[in-house]
Amino acid sequence: MKKILFIILAAALFSGCGGTDNVTPIVVTLPASSPTNPIRPGSSVTLTGKGFDASSEIWLRSQSDGTDTPAIVTDITSSSLTFTAPVVSGRQTVILKQDGNAYELGTLHFAETTGLLPQKLIEAEFTTDSGENYTFTYSYDEQDRLKSLRIKSLYDDDPDYEDENTTTYIYGDNTIIMNSYFEEFQIFELSEGRAVKLESDYFECYFEYDDNGYKSGWKYASSDYTQDEASGRWTVADGNPVEYYETYPEYTMTFRFTLDPERPNNTNYDLYALLLWDWSPANFYLDNLNIGGNRFRNLPSEIVIDDRYTRTINYETDGEYISGITILDTDESGTVSTDIRLSYEK
Repeated sequence: MKKILFIILAAALFSGCGGTDNVTPIVVTLPASSPTNPIRPGSSVTLTGKGFDASSEIWLRSQSDGTDTPAIVTDITSSSLTFTAPVVSGRQTVILKQDGNAYELGTLHFAETTGLLPQKLIEAEFTTDSGENYTFTYSYDEQDRLKSLRIKSLYDDDPDYEDENTTTYIYGDNTIIMNSYFEEFQIFELSEGRAVKLESDYFECYFEYDDNGYKSGWKYASSDYTQDEASGRWTVADGNPVEYYETYPEYTMTFRFTLDPERPNNTNYDLYALLLWDWSPANFYLDNLNIGGNRFRNLPSEIVIDDRYTRTINYETDGEYISGITILDTDESGTVSTDIRLSYEK
């Protein structure tokens, strides 16, 4: 729905002998926008109402860091003002500057500005210094959606053991059916492109999002129990995670993030679940399919887990693309490493 804000602008005009108050009401209608229906940079935005004049300016103030960005006004009449959306993202307060005054008109939601790179991830190979090896192979349909994910596992301490499993995906209007390697026909329910529920014969998982469209939490319950078996909670600021908590009946895990400002999260595959080594339905499946709301803007350089050990993450690049990732987990007993090699469709 359109949000209508009534703003009374008062201007006092004084003559040499006295003053007369001239009150000019401006009724402004902001266009509809939301985290799932955002305004795109470069698009034309029209505010309707009355009382605009040639001095009218529009500025956008970020609700995450307070930055003010001017918009280019392309048309003004007494009953409307049209501007071109600048390159901003997230929730922005719309500010009208007119006749030397400034007035807050309300909030508009703008799309995230991190552009995805055109090449698609087709393989991620993990190798640990303990001899484990995992190869993830991705295939896509004609609409560039994930069609299948094959995971192959090898172990140096048991060279005769080899495990290979494939998950496939079937897309409906507001559903994704996932035939996974360990359980048949898990079904995602979507609302405006975001997962809100994952259901199978054995469990249900519900997903929550904040006002800016970032995932804020999940709750998981087995069909054998009435209480929640597990839950997770994200704390997000300025489009990036600050903390993440997972709670289970037996334990709780805490993750605290330091972000790398030079590493935008811009591959077609959201890398967060891989960097957390989190292969749970709540994060891994959402990140595979990019159905977890707005993706976080940057990748982490460090994750402190349970205040017990530190995960340091180093990136190698090939042009704009991340081609390799080294993960070092350090605690009081020493350091273990994981090497990840990434390959893209050419």
